[in-house]
Amino acid sequence: MKKFYTLSLIFVFALLGSKCYSQKVSAGRTFAFVICADSTVWAWGDNSSGQLGEGSMSSLAEPVPVPGLANGVKVTAGATFSCAATNDGAIFCWGDDHYGQLGTGHDVVRTRPTTIALDADQVTAGG
Repeated sequence: MKKFYTLSLIFVFALLGSKCYSQKVSAGRTFAFVICADSTVWAWGDNSSGQLGEGSMSSLAEPVPVPGLANGVKVTAGATFSCAATNDGAIFCWGDDHYGQLGTGHDVVRTRPTTIALDADQVTAGG
């Protein structure tokens, strides 16, 4: 499995080039994120539960920016959902929420980052 992530990161840096030099990477079951030096969050891979956060449920072979996360400091990926923290202290989550893992109080799929009402400076996803 480690080969997939290594090759995937090489692929991302080849596509994004000097626009995205970062060591902030998070990988879910079959999808991944990178936070670039300019604090933009990019996503690619499986998106069957909206876990990429770009507004659809279509899988993406190439990285795309996640709307609304232009100031990301941490992104974390669960099995079919994702969360991020921004430099202003906000927490966002999106993707599958059928077990309440997004913390929104609703049992729906969210295809875009949704603000989570809590006071936290760290975020972690499991799965």
